[in-house]
Amino acid sequence: MSDDRKYVRVYYNDLIRDYPEVWADDAQLATWLRLLATADPMWPTPPELPRSVKPRPLARLVDCSLVSTLAGHRYQMKGMEAERGRRSDAARNAAAARWHSESSANGSAEPMPNRNETSKAENEPNRARESLPGYDGRADLEAFLLLKRRPPSTRQRQVLDSILQLHDLTGPQWSANIMLAHPEDPLGALIEADKEYRRERIEAAKAAEVKPPQPHRPRAIGLTGINAEIAAELRRLEAEREKESA
Repeated sequence: MSDDRKYVRVYYNDLIRDYPEVWADDAQLATWLRLLATADPMWPTPPELPRSVKPRPLARLVDCSLVSTLAGHRYQMKGMEAERGRRSDAARNAAAARWHSESSANGSAEPMPNRNETSKAENEPNRARESLPGYDGRADLEAFLLLKRRPPSTRQRQVLDSILQLHDLTGPQWSANIMLAHPEDPLGALIEADKEYRRERIEAAKAAEVKPPQPHRPRAIGLTGINAEIAAELRRLEAEREKESA
């Protein structure tokens, strides 16, 4: 049975030792864990600060350098760059070991796909690349080959291509970074990151919309209701006084 549960690594011994005030404060600890769980699947893209985060515990986490706030209402977790980088390197090394192990068992000396190698197909004799239509050195396809050791299926290729439709020229590398950071479920992590990206674009577009001016209702001229009755009574009394004095 495959384990597709989402998880984050919490080095609580280091947290207790280096940040005892955070460990002892429920609000700070809960805020830190929520930010960590939000940032992990989005790495290497800095995530947007959740609106549910309260200012006071966030300010304390920023003061002790566990969280760094960035422009555009985004943030970065301390140590995540190094942690995710180590996990990405471990995933690439494990994939390379499996690739070479299977190649040796099959009597083949095919080279392991390397995203740092040249992107021209004629300089990469690997059969997987040669069987991949429209490869053109795309970083996201290279990452998929690196992790899965096979070209994407038709459906998986459609997902990869559709994700690039809303991204600029850096989209393939953005997708590759996310997949390499989540070797246990690269395509699932990419889909979730793309959903968050689309949601942020929709919210930004809504925020940029110019609201039509609301028409001002004209104020009623004259007196209405009880005020009109009082004014009428005053006029009647004034008329009676004028008759008596005449």
